[in-house]
Amino acid sequence: MNNFYRVLMSFFSIRTNDQDSIRKILDGEEQVIIPGITWLFDKVENDNLVFIVLSGDESKKEFSYSNGLKAIAKVEGKTIDEYKDKEGTKIKSYSVHLKIISFLPKVITKKDFYLYPDLLDCPSIGPETKSSPNQALGQIESGISVLQAVNDLYPSELPQELLDLIPCDLALNKAMLKDTKNDLEKLPQILDREVLVGEFVKWFNKPENFKTSYDGVIQEKVILSWDEIFFDSKLFNIDVNDLKQSIQTVKVLKKEGDEQNESWNSFSEYVSKGVPKAVLGDNNYLKFLDEFDFGQFIQDEKYELKHVIEKGCFIDENVLSNYLLQLKQKKNIILQGPPGTGKTWLAQQLAKVIVQYPNQQNIQNVQFHPNYSYEDLIRGWRPRSDGKLELVDGPFLAMIDLAKQYPAQSFVFIFDEINRGDPSVIFGEMLTLLENSKRSEQYALSLTYRKHELEKVYIPDNLYIIGTMNTADKSLNHMDFAFRRRFSFFTLQPLLNDAWASWLEKQCGIKKDFSDQIRDFVMEVNANIEKNNGVAYMLGHSFFVPVDKVGDTAEQLLWMQNVVENEIKPLLAEYWYDDIEKVQSISFE
Repeated sequence: MNNFYRVLMSFFSIRTNDQDSIRKILDGEEQVIIPGITWLFDKVENDNLVFIVLSGDESKKEFSYSNGLKAIAKVEGKTIDEYKDKEGTKIKSYSVHLKIISFLPKVITKKDFYLYPDLLDCPSIGPETKSSPNQALGQIESGISVLQAVNDLYPSELPQELLDLIPCDLALNKAMLKDTKNDLEKLPQILDREVLVGEFVKWFNKPENFKTSYDGVIQEKVILSWDEIFFDSKLFNIDVNDLKQSIQTVKVLKKEGDEQNESWNSFSEYVSKGVPKAVLGDNNYLKFLDEFDFGQFIQDEKYELKHVIEKGCFIDENVLSNYLLQLKQKKNIILQGPPGTGKTWLAQQLAKVIVQYPNQQNIQNVQFHPNYSYEDLIRGWRPRSDGKLELVDGPFLAMIDLAKQYPAQSFVFIFDEINRGDPSVIFGEMLTLLENSKRSEQYALSLTYRKHELEKVYIPDNLYIIGTMNTADKSLNHMDFAFRRRFSFFTLQPLLNDAWASWLEKQCGIKKDFSDQIRDFVMEVNANIEKNNGVAYMLGHSFFVPVDKVGDTAEQLLWMQNVVENEIKPLLAEYWYDDIEKVQSISFE
């Protein structure tokens, strides 16, 4: 290795709480001087790479920022600083002159490095690093791994000169980043947290397990609340395609919680003399992870349109194929139609087809309402426990970050009842980025609320959006043309066709003669609705599909009469509020 690369590949970390330096870094200034260095000064050479870690006690911060790795720089020089203390003793320290070559969009905290075992004790960076003083300079032997971790967490953020330092065979997430058909099976398949917690509670409550020595009630919601409050909802994130690494991550989280998380320890001791720690400890939760059969949750077959049909979709597969084609090309579609036409259900099914191997992290759903805002969806100020405000990312921005981390995967965000809010106001400047032709970094924009001056955001092309609209909703907000032109719209109609009748017979036990009666009834009511109110108000087929199998003829008749009395007539009363007698005349015999 020549001298240039020897110098360039010598890595250091600087942990600083110097407020002036931090302000310059957050403002995007490239030239920064870090004062007060006392360790390893003689080992630093020009062109060495330095990972800059922000730190500081909240009470002493002059402005709001998060602690963690924020920038990567090259050493440009160093100077000696001499001053006298109160007793007149000469004190010598040093300043390191840096040129920042990479600003990270958000700080990377110690917790973000849990997935990287070789970084657990990396100076000032790893989660198992012992406390070090501020203004500390540390030498890093695993600097290449830090670069790889940064590249995994924030793809496309590192300059080429740093990417060139990462050997191809060191890529931690190499399998995840290959966009090939054969590698899709290796992508993370995160088991639903509530499913895993439910299985753990079943295991825990068996007599041969810890239940024999604990009389308290352990429920799913209790375990989930512990995880959310004390472990940032990470203890039950298990990738069934990488169990070894997932379980190792859980062990590290637990170890840190037991050793460093004072609030967790105090809570556990206070509520039940340490029982919560024991429930999630080596002899219980970790033992459960070692014993549990995760193979039952591994999904080997891709989710395709045929599965949507098998699940009870009555739309022709060719029509579904067109919906899917438009979603892939346009990136954004809206399913609209009368109530009961299965818009939300179909949105979820199409999302699964896009994702192929559905799991918890790849599909998100929010429901718009009149009070929903930009701050709820994108980013806004939220109060902290200490009374201060901090910028908190909303679910859409979080999904954007996740999609960037895994470019080989597809992600879908579903906006249910999108017309009940004001989409143009809620999306704000992100509205421009929704357009399929602007799904790249070159169109990145600054947000209304930025965490630093240089922060810009774009929507990656592996994030798809599906909206749903109820055309009969009286609380509709006007959707302007700028919003509309970024979406393809598909109208779902009531479908009481042969596929519907076949489903009723096979899945619900309803014979053809009775389904014919239902169809005749619905067609007559819908003809009346269309005449008086329009097609947007017709009754959808979902009203007339039982959730479970219905028994004999008498039970089927009772089910249908209940649907008419308790679901259809109240809806018609809204439509025909000036003719209640007409509503009361509707019946199914």
